[in-house]
Amino acid sequence: MIRTKREPDNESQAQKPEHDEKVFPVNRSARTSALEGCIVSGRLAAGRLDDSQVAPPLGETDTPPSLIIAPAPLAETVQIGGIQDTKPLAEAFSLPAEDLEPGRWVLAEASGERIILAWAGPGQWLAMSDTISAARIIERASKAIEASKGTAIDLSCARTSIRLAGAAAPELLAGLCPIDIEALASGDSLFTSAQGFDIHLLVMARREFRLAVRRSLAQAMWETLLRCSRAFEVEVGALP
Repeated sequence: MIRTKREPDNESQAQKPEHDEKVFPVNRSARTSALEGCIVSGRLAAGRLDDSQVAPPLGETDTPPSLIIAPAPLAETVQIGGIQDTKPLAEAFSLPAEDLEPGRWVLAEASGERIILAWAGPGQWLAMSDTISAARIIERASKAIEASKGTAIDLSCARTSIRLAGAAAPELLAGLCPIDIEALASGDSLFTSAQGFDIHLLVMARREFRLAVRRSLAQAMWETLLRCSRAFEVEVGALP
């Protein structure tokens, strides 16, 4: 029998699944967005984001102003765990096995399906997509999960991602995180903290990052980013 599990928003309620159980997604019709966006820019007047200012799809970059703080596209996110051999997982997403490296993320794109596979710890991977559902992600990964007697947990409702980009983005992050931001390279995937918030940091490009936090902490993280950005003497495009 297939069992379902949804990652709870409260960390104290989360339990690590046993390696021999198969966990599949549940209906998330009540899903809501935790954040609204704004751009930090020297000339931007206060106002709400329009469509042209929303972050681009996963894996794509554009030419940002000096600093952008915006919600990343709502991405379906599945945690795939217990993977002892990455070859079946790579094959499931039409990737060379060597592309799945510890501490890195990779974009798999085929037939209109775009999926980022990001390392999330030993034997753990996060599969994220803004083009297909969590159920479809699990369907594609099912053989790899079965081969390793692994697990799949739908985290789509439990995580929120924030895009941080622009020339000032590395400097802002350097003041928030206890790591050497300059030593990071495009494609890195790591867990760290920012002002006391646990984050999953993806380096999308030299000056573009995505910060994933628990949804219950997203608003506080958002406000922290806006507050710390004032040190750069820029105007914040605040929400009314």
